[in-house]
Amino acid sequence: MSTPPEAPPAPAVHASTDATRGKHLRSLLRGRTWQLSTALATIAGVVAGAASGTPLIALGALVGMPLVALLVAFAIASSRASKDFWTAFAASLGMTYVGEKELPHATPILGEGDRRSCTDWMEGHTAEGRSFGLGNYTYETRERDSDGEGYHYEGHDFTLAVIDVADADACFVSAVSVREHHRNKVTRFFSEDAIDSFDGELLPTESAVFDGRYDLTVGKGEDKVRVLEIFSPSFLARLAEHPLEPYLDYRDGTLVVFTEKHSDEAAEFSALLAVTNEIAQRFQEEIAESVRAGQSVAPR
Repeated sequence: MSTPPEAPPAPAVHASTDATRGKHLRSLLRGRTWQLSTALATIAGVVAGAASGTPLIALGALVGMPLVALLVAFAIASSRASKDFWTAFAASLGMTYVGEKELPHATPILGEGDRRSCTDWMEGHTAEGRSFGLGNYTYETRERDSDGEGYHYEGHDFTLAVIDVADADACFVSAVSVREHHRNKVTRFFSEDAIDSFDGELLPTESAVFDGRYDLTVGKGEDKVRVLEIFSPSFLARLAEHPLEPYLDYRDGTLVVFTEKHSDEAAEFSALLAVTNEIAQRFQEEIAESVRAGQSVAPR
């Protein structure tokens, strides 16, 4: 089955994006080039202040230049540490660290908002050769300012995994989404017409616990019996009790599993990988069963 790579054991990569920041910062501050540059900039500032007859400028240069240099070094060290983490984590999964990535609007979450960005992106292929990606994602909505005279963009952050679990012409179902239950929403999470954006409808399940936590939405005309075969009682219980509170989109063979907020820790990404594996396997089991039974593909 086409499932994402298994998450590595904890020691395989750094724990987070700031794990090696201290090492890089010490290396920068101990470097002769950095020390000389800081000293020359400080001396130049002091001389300029003295020449202008303004002692405060000289004093500001004496104190401020080393502080500015420290802040710049901190920013550089943070950037290098972040690259260390993402590169090592991607390699441990047999993936490639890409960085920024523009994702196709294959599912509602990937097409939400007025503008979108994807950072810290890693990509690769499953053992069966299907594409797989993982990273941090943001969509932004254009909102009117409180004074009504202008606009600003409001960001919505997620960590997500994208995997092709089946060919589009061999799908068991075509349009399924799992979202936070609409009555539980305390902040704006997806546009109000998210369901209508793909002409869908809510589908109640056999689990009151699941239905109290999530909205299961299917495309209009979708075979609801087929959908509920995927969302079996044991699968519903697993999702309803999962500590990550994962959401999902499935469209014509593409599965997106995501959680709210960005992540910069290996443990959180490993947990997302694990639940993505579970969900992908569940969809693939039903797709394989439908193929064996000779059932027709999902309606388009």
